[in-house]
Amino acid sequence: MKTLTKLKTETIGKIFKACALPRNSGSFMVVNAPGITGTRVVYFDLAKLEEYRAEITSLVSQLPAEFKTNAGASFNGTNRSHRGDIWCRDETEREKLVQLGIALGIIELIEPRERWAYLPRQRPSIRIVYR
Repeated sequence: MKTLTKLKTETIGKIFKACALPRNSGSFMVVNAPGITGTRVVYFDLAKLEEYRAEITSLVSQLPAEFKTNAGASFNGTNRSHRGDIWCRDETEREKLVQLGIALGIIELIEPRERWAYLPRQRPSIRIVYR
């Protein structure tokens, strides 16, 4: 049986720090992910993302089931795990997990940024897609 990487802010922070690049890194193997709580775009080292793919996928898979549907769910619901327990109240920490997922192509933003102002708490809906 495959073991899940524990859904914790410390784990996500470690992976995020390992994969994120400074804006002017000069690396050619880069992918970016838009911010949710602000407009900050984060640049990631593609090779590092691939190195952590299994862990990131495991973390993302622990979000509630509604994120795995075509309709997705509001980013606001990322504070709960698939079991319903609150694992993180801090939006910026949850944003890191979503940005890692976006960079790997396993999370998609559903609404364009221009429509976010009309959404609850001005946060988009996201969906998990496994390719």
